[in-house]
Amino acid sequence: MNRILTIGLVAALALLLGSCEYKKYTEGPLTTVFPADFRLERTWTWALALEEGDNVTGVLADSTIEFQSNQVVRICPVDGGDCREGTWALVTRRTKLNLIFGKSAEAFDIQRLTQSEVYLQSTEANVDTYWELNAVE
Repeated sequence: MNRILTIGLVAALALLLGSCEYKKYTEGPLTTVFPADFRLERTWTWALALEEGDNVTGVLADSTIEFQSNQVVRICPVDGGDCREGTWALVTRRTKLNLIFGKSAEAFDIQRLTQSEVYLQSTEANVDTYWELNAVE
């Protein structure tokens, strides 16, 4: 009986660990049972935005960025108004985030991805961009 119980526990643990995503982002999390797209699909605000080392957070602070489950991304002014709409996709084993607005595309390396924080870094067209996003509660 103990042997059957032990085998059952080992099998359950193997299934649980097999479904976990192990650390693939430099700043974490170490493990999670939540898929990357589930953690990303929500509305975010900019906690920090840098371009070429210059702090541009103030320029973006009056807007939110929303990743929808249908691969639509929207950047909307906080006080209402027209939203910019594009598409998003997780690529390269879900370690990169592609954002496409019209004919403009940018690929971000995901540094951290939790349900409350996302850190993104990009070097496109020789412009270094770094974003820290916080989930809107």
